[in-house]
Amino acid sequence: MIMSANIPKKFIMTDLVKTLLKAGLALLHQGKVRDTFVLSDFPGLLLVVASDRISIFDFVLPAYVKNKGKVLTAMTVFWLTKVFYNVENHLVAHGPAIDEYLPAELRGNPELQSRALIIKELDMLDKECIVRGYLTGTGWKAYQKDGKVCGIKLPEGLHDGSELPDPIFTPTDKAKIGHDQHLDAADVV
Repeated sequence: MIMSANIPKKFIMTDLVKTLLKAGLALLHQGKVRDTFVLSDFPGLLLVVASDRISIFDFVLPAYVKNKGKVLTAMTVFWLTKVFYNVENHLVAHGPAIDEYLPAELRGNPELQSRALIIKELDMLDKECIVRGYLTGTGWKAYQKDGKVCGIKLPEGLHDGSELPDPIFTPTDKAKIGHDQHLDAADVV
């Protein structure tokens, strides 16, 4: 299993993760918010489960936001089925439709149906696409050095939290260990 985030120990093994492991699913990856499981009976497909963990940068806080995972899953389904319905994507099944891909003992579980997606296993583009409307965090740190964020020159005199004249694209790499690093926006495009 690969862990990409600094997760407090008591937030790693939730009751739902334990249930999935007991049913024979293998945990492939545990990120800041989502856990990914192998569906051995369905090569090329994965089960992704959104937790209620909350993260700030590379750290998971020792607290939950009740139903956050359900909201994230619902938002993903909305975007992929209602907004980008005509764009090929990784979504295979959501809601009760995930049951056909699960071991019998996991079927009909409303908690799982509201948090999980069946997706195609794809090669990930190791870039995080961030659009900023405000200057803060790592963007603020970069701006302090040379007035640029991801190769984009910004006006002088901005401060931490300044609203930007226009939103900017500030991509980063997806670091396996440590913090994501800024990339030049033009190069990524």
